[in-house]
Amino acid sequence: MYIEMNILFTLGSLLGLLAGGGLLKLVNHLARERIQFMYAICGGILLGLLFFDILPSTWHLYDLRGVLFLVTVRPVIMDIKNVLISG
Repeated sequence: MYIEMNILFTLGSLLGLLAGGGLLKLVNHLARERIQFMYAICGGILLGLLFFDILPSTWHLYDLRGVLFLVTVRPVIMDIKNVLISG
């Protein structure tokens, strides 16, 4: 049972990668001189995913104060760490 599910998952991943690679070739051929446009499209997809899927489900599962604390304090901690490491 588990082996068949693993094979199905692997085949699904392979098909998804093949479809993504084919789509990449097509988009690369169509938008050769418009890479900034592609960056804008990908950035918009990521921001939409963040604001409409990840953050609402996170707020549903966890306390809003903890999420806001993480979003505001973590970048400060990472900046301090970068200063100390590159120091």
